[in-house]
Amino acid sequence: MGAARFFGVVGSFVVAAALATFTPATARAEAPRPHQLKYDVALDATVIGASMAFVLGTELVRSVKPLTCRWCDRSGDVDHLNGLDRWGRTLKWRDPLRSQFDSGVTAFLLEPAFAMVDMIVVSAADDADRAFPVDLLVISEAVAVSTFLNQAAKLVFARERPFVHVLPPDERKRTVAPSDNNVSFYSGHSAMTFSLASAAGTVATLRGYRLMPLVWGTLVPLAIATGYLRIGGDKHYLTDVLTGAILGTAVGVALPLLFHPRQSDDRVPIGSGTLQPAATPLHAQTPMVSLGGGF
Repeated sequence: MGAARFFGVVGSFVVAAALATFTPATARAEAPRPHQLKYDVALDATVIGASMAFVLGTELVRSVKPLTCRWCDRSGDVDHLNGLDRWGRTLKWRDPLRSQFDSGVTAFLLEPAFAMVDMIVVSAADDADRAFPVDLLVISEAVAVSTFLNQAAKLVFARERPFVHVLPPDERKRTVAPSDNNVSFYSGHSAMTFSLASAAGTVATLRGYRLMPLVWGTLVPLAIATGYLRIGGDKHYLTDVLTGAILGTAVGVALPLLFHPRQSDDRVPIGSGTLQPAATPLHAQTPMVSLGGGF
């Protein structure tokens, strides 16, 4: 599938989801103000900072990455690649580099941009723009934790990438980035986009935003597209992408539900400005303390 056609299909799904959300019935619906969510700026920011410090540190220190595979899908010259991943490689594009580039566009440009716009729109539609900074904090925390878990898994499993797997033995260490050869499991692009989509969707659901379907309807198709493009670029096996999608979604849903639930029946104040917790001061939000032991 060509890039123009592929993005046309993805774009049609995104536009259809947006149009389906903005119906006259939705616009006229009367709904109470969105719910407040529990949060702790200091603790949440610490989790984000520590997670990203680990990821960036292991990216900069290339010696941390495994130079030989532990999960090689072969024994000597015998190929042991499973049937599902063997079939998945039939989805590889004729121009893998183009697919790799496009996956970067969907993962690091389109998905974050749509997420930002979506959350601004859905909060503003309910006169709750004060909620946006906290929404962004919670979503960023979920993405950071998901990225941390993905990076740790890549270093532990050390699975050989598909395009490296098919190279002759003497060429496997002559790739453009040999330190990147054995970090196939599991897909970081998929984990990141699915955690972002599910975290944004879960936050919108917890808030009770009327336009919540817009968030799910625009971000999930982009996450699916990213996973497909990683397979098309021969950077990941199908099982790498499926695992990234499942675990990214799990983190994106679980973290807001478990650590940022609704604050009883309190509602977000109407108007602009910086949201402050209404029910309890930051130092009294004891439910969040458990997060420190979970990561």
